[in-house]
Amino acid sequence: MLMAGEEPKRPVSVLVVDDEVVICSVLSELLTDFGFDVTTATTGTEGDAKLSDGLFDILITDKNLPGIDGIELSRRAKARDADIEIILITGYPSSESIEEAYRIGVSTYLTKPFDNIQDVRDKVVLAVERRRQRVEEARISSETHAVLHAKKS
Repeated sequence: MLMAGEEPKRPVSVLVVDDEVVICSVLSELLTDFGFDVTTATTGTEGDAKLSDGLFDILITDKNLPGIDGIELSRRAKARDADIEIILITGYPSSESIEEAYRIGVSTYLTKPFDNIQDVRDKVVLAVERRRQRVEEARISSETHAVLHAKKS
């Protein structure tokens, strides 16, 4: 139930990009069952186009994709929305790629095959909470700045 003056909350929007259709399908079904609004893409280029067309809270992307790879897709996503949470998945982890992923703002790195699909859901829930917290902190900072600026005028 909404309180007076409260905005309705939209579902958390997740973009899943993986060239393995079964991964897209499994993640889409799992996350949809938990109330997330899920969109899928099977190439980095398709994922980039969907990022351009919509607002996503979470990006889950494979590192190795046809077209634009997951690292570059993550860079582009962060350039569009600094608050987007990114979960990078791969079957071929390396310490170099993990370091690069964290450097560009990836929040979580998962290897596949997934040991426990519920762990993936839990990591998405944590990513949602991190995003909500950052957005709320930015809102409070902006309101505080506006109040302080108004008092100076």
